[in-house]
Amino acid sequence: MRTSAARGQVDQIIEQALEDGVIERHEAEEIMVHHRRHLAAREEEIAAIITLFSRKKEVTPASLQLLASWRVVISGDY
Repeated sequence: MRTSAARGQVDQIIEQALEDGVIERHEAEEIMVHHRRHLAAREEEIAAIITLFSRKKEVTPASLQLLASWRVVISGDY
């Protein structure tokens, strides 16, 4: 999933930054950029799950588009 990949990237950047025992300012900024991307991906994932699996009275074009987008995220084909 996209969120797992994003989290893994954050962890790798942290690990690289800690190789010398100190996180420099530019390294901290890079960590935070990737951390925010991870959080945004997770937020999107949770919103999609809630929308897809909430009770609905009817199927709308927007919900069909969201379902299609979610399937792409799950498959990793983005």
